[in-house]
Amino acid sequence: MAAVSRLHGWRYLGERPAGAGKPRILMFEVMPGLTVWYFENPDADVCGAAVNSTRCAAETSTPARLVQGLLVPWTLPELLTEIERAADTPSRCQALRRAGMGAPRPVDETFRTALTNAAADPDPEVRTAAILAMTYTEWPPFAPFLRSLADDDPKRQVRRFAKRAAELLEQIDPSVRPQPAPSDDILPADSAPELYKVAEHELDKVIAQYTGAR
Repeated sequence: MAAVSRLHGWRYLGERPAGAGKPRILMFEVMPGLTVWYFENPDADVCGAAVNSTRCAAETSTPARLVQGLLVPWTLPELLTEIERAADTPSRCQALRRAGMGAPRPVDETFRTALTNAAADPDPEVRTAAILAMTYTEWPPFAPFLRSLADDDPKRQVRRFAKRAAELLEQIDPSVRPQPAPSDDILPADSAPELYKVAEHELDKVIAQYTGAR
């Protein structure tokens, strides 16, 4: 991500380290009001990128295409297919967590069906992963379904987790767009110089891969 930002001249704003249930976030400014976030969630073993605009959603399309072209993230159909193809519990749980993080911002019925179906899996670990994936989507319409799980699931631990997830989603205002993390929670750019040491090393490889150079 650092290499992509250097390639396109995006300004590095800083980093929020992981901790206390928060993912690690690196922020890059494409232009004032338009940012690209790279995040790592060590608990879920998932990383990703998000493009945010405080002005116009349409302007996110260009940096999103640049990130997609160079980093080749999972597509939405691939995220759903991986849930179906997972051959064991760890793989299925990972696929669910990944799908939750990669779900589109508007509620998508295909994703909603996949996650609710997984929440009925005989394996309580899979049901728990499905609940976690629902919280990652930040879709408040999942809350009533989670409330029903909190009442009916046969496992007490799953019921408690579903209740907490419902409470979290009920606090989300769907009309509010994501905002950058508070400035006092982000380390300044010069406090994470290792980022650009990595970027300097990786940039030539990125350019070579996409220009045909060897």
